[in-house]
Amino acid sequence: MERRKILLGSGAALATALAGCSSSETDEPSGNGSDDDGSSGSSGNGSDSSSDSDSDSDSDSDSSSSADVPGFDSDGFELSSSELSVIELDRSGETVDVLVSTEVTETEQLYAELDSVAADIAAAISDPDRFKDEIETVSWVLEHDDNRVVGLYVDVSWVIEYIEDEISRDELVDKMLDTAH
Repeated sequence: MERRKILLGSGAALATALAGCSSSETDEPSGNGSDDDGSSGSSGNGSDSSSDSDSDSDSDSDSSSSADVPGFDSDGFELSSSELSVIELDRSGETVDVLVSTEVTETEQLYAELDSVAADIAAAISDPDRFKDEIETVSWVLEHDDNRVVGLYVDVSWVIEYIEDEISRDELVDKMLDTAH
């Protein structure tokens, strides 16, 4: 079970890296350490105290829990697809990272499942103006048996255009799929 937690954390770190964050921010497994110079809880890491203090200040400004996503109902956010389930939802600056588990490995079937995701994202946005003011992208990493299947992102402006009926669900899904890597 510990291996799964490590892999899930790695997937979230990968999603953050894909969203444009620097690799130094993703090297830290947790930003929950104390704010002192790193001496508590680690007896052999005293020599890196200057880099620890730099990364602590970075993680304090960038890391947020899913509850800190403005204008988004993260507690009520669920995917309507029976083939996809959200494992983790986290905010990093202006990006919301979503780690999703999938039982689907065939590309076309997986992309068909993503059609419902577009509506699920839009439904979870409770205050579109507040959401778009503070969030730029929603980064998705889909995994099957702890292996990355696909990564993609959604520009928040696309979702707002969908909510305001400026683009169709199919157009939103096409934009999402164009980012797949």
